Formats: sequence, C-alpha cells, structure tokens
Amino acid sequence: KFARIRASHLGADKTDPFVVLGVAQDAANADIKAAYRKLVRDNHPDKHIAAGVPPEMIALATQRLQKINEAYDRIMEKAV
Repeated sequence: KFARIRASHLGADKTDPFVVLGVAQDAANADIKAAYRKLVRDNHPDKHIAAGVPPEMIALATQRLQKINEAYDRIMEKAV
C-alpha cells in the first residue's frame, strides 16, 4: 500500500519493473506474464512498421520494448 500511496503523491518510479509492467507488487506470475505479453503485443516495433509508422516512432517503440523486457526479466529473476 505504501508504494501505491507514494506513487500517487510523488509520481510512479519509472525504474520499478512492476510500474513498467503495470502490475501490483504482489501480482501472481500468471498476471505478470499476461501483462507482459499484452505490452509486447501493443509495443512491438514490427507492428508499428506494418502500420507505416514513421521511423522515429519505431525507435521509440524499440526503446519501450527493451524496457518492458528488462522489467519482466528483473521480476522473473526474483521469482525463481
């Protein structure tokens, strides 16, 4: 609860992997995986390339996907 309250007053910590994936700290692994897959599906650069998005936006999507992958990896490392 503290993290949620802190985030509402100070803003979310963009380096927190749970914030990046948009899941609670106590989320089940299945929920984390579902959130991860949805974010990958929505932010994958190939999807944007197929839609004819400008190269600058594709670069942003690539950076966003990298952050999503890193966040998921950090959470899964702690889960093992």
